[in-house]
Amino acid sequence: MKPEIKLLGIGTARPRYSMDQMEAAEMVKNFAVDSPDRNRLVPLIYQKSSVQQRGLIVLEKIGHAFKPDKVFSKMKDSEDQGPTTEERMKIYKREASNLAFEASRNAMAQARIKPNDIDHLVTVSCTGFSAPGFDIDLMKQLDLRRTVSRTHIGFMGCHGAFNGFRVAQALASQKSSSVLLAAVELCSIHFAYGSDPSQIVANSLFADGASSAVISSREADQPCWKLAASGSYLFSDSEHLMKWDIGNHGFRMHLSPEIPRMIENHLKNYVIEWLNDQNLNLSDIRSWAVHPGGPRILSAVESALHLTPNSLDVSRRILTNYGNMSSATILYIVDELIKKSYKTPCVALGFGPGLHLEIALFI
Repeated sequence: MKPEIKLLGIGTARPRYSMDQMEAAEMVKNFAVDSPDRNRLVPLIYQKSSVQQRGLIVLEKIGHAFKPDKVFSKMKDSEDQGPTTEERMKIYKREASNLAFEASRNAMAQARIKPNDIDHLVTVSCTGFSAPGFDIDLMKQLDLRRTVSRTHIGFMGCHGAFNGFRVAQALASQKSSSVLLAAVELCSIHFAYGSDPSQIVANSLFADGASSAVISSREADQPCWKLAASGSYLFSDSEHLMKWDIGNHGFRMHLSPEIPRMIENHLKNYVIEWLNDQNLNLSDIRSWAVHPGGPRILSAVESALHLTPNSLDVSRRILTNYGNMSSATILYIVDELIKKSYKTPCVALGFGPGLHLEIALFI
């Protein structure tokens, strides 16, 4: 008999400073080719993002005003693409560990678990690389045992934490053990210069944050959600729809406007088939945790699965108040669902480059 895999605790962390979306749209004027068309386009795109507030690691506060980190200087000319990838990675190395530590400490406190009880560390990030990485920093900052195993899941995009769930579930199933899962994303360090509309959309949506969870097969002294199953689905002929490329001036995100249509056309059949494998129907699902890639993604999922109008309220609220924090976002949503006593079974969905879907079932 397989052991129950329990979600013992979740912790989150945000950057010190947050910015109002319309303030951010105004700041963007310094980083794009100045033109009447662009000046009309940027505020419109930022408003349609549904984001109202975002934590951004690259902000500095001078008095009551914000300004970007010094490496993000005003655009000099149409050829200026901003800081090099090396310069952006230096910010990542400096800042990622602190956010991951705060989220992980919070998760362990909620789980009522001590550092010596952690057997495995699974880390997730797609916005930066360094070796040794923030996983080593976490081991030291949290005073984990030197024998803790480490697994890093890199460059998987917005569904990276789902891949983390799967690895954590497998590790926790091996014996009575506990896994610390930590996701941290610093999307703002890849802020793109210029007036490319697709880059302006990415600039308007993405934010910074960290989230962690303690996942365990040990006995729990409190009621908790359990991770029951996970699955994956690659949409056909969709590689061009969502891409995350490494360039000389940061990582460049491409989001096609065709993504919602692809989701509407193909999501339902897979989800129904997958749920059948779990002996469930769509009507059995009591709550939904859908990664808010953007407002149109949420609407497409709602339409494809014929969900009730308020089914994705928590996902929308997280997008509005935090922005799209890539892989870190899903645990913010699950955390709020649990705190507000939403019922299980709960299905979580996340989309990433591919176009690829990850799905998880909590009971």
